Amino acid sequence: MPPDPNSMIVELARLMNCVQLDETVLQLCIKLLDEGANPQQLAKHILAIKKETNSILT
Repeated sequence: MPPDPNSMIVELARLMNCVQLDETVLQLCIKLLDEGANPQQLAKHILAIKKETNSILT
């Protein structure tokens, strides 16, 4: 049985030290990239959201 694509995505994120992104967010990112989203801009927005969230929570 081939590995589950979702578990592969989660493992890839873990290896890239992106453990704060859950499986749902990672799937959404992949869909956006498949639809032609700019990877650099997507990463920039994810980091901005993370930074804003951290500032609100602290």
